[in-house]
Amino acid sequence: MGALAEEVQAAAVLRADGKTMKEIHKILFKNKARTIALITSPKGFSSKIYDQNVDEWVYLIQGSAVMKLGKILKELKAGDSLFIKKHVIHQVLKTSTKQATLWLAVYTPTPSS
Repeated sequence: MGALAEEVQAAAVLRADGKTMKEIHKILFKNKARTIALITSPKGFSSKIYDQNVDEWVYLIQGSAVMKLGKILKELKAGDSLFIKKHVIHQVLKTSTKQATLWLAVYTPTPSS
């Protein structure tokens, strides 16, 4: 694992206090056409439900996750990728309980702030 991934993973451990687990989004690149981010999800993380107005492609670098896309459940492991079309309701139900889960995400076009 590279230094950047180690730095972000360490930040997730320091920020997750056991009561409130926070996902960390580190923007690696951004222009009008796309945003590329490194996302770190703490062990056993579950996200809110998303309905985004952008397309999203994710690649799992480390760990595993169970995602819900509409009514479909998808199990992902390191090396898997997934394309999520805009306005598809989705949620991370649970990430690996053994290690933080690292994702590379590409959003097109760039989300509005």
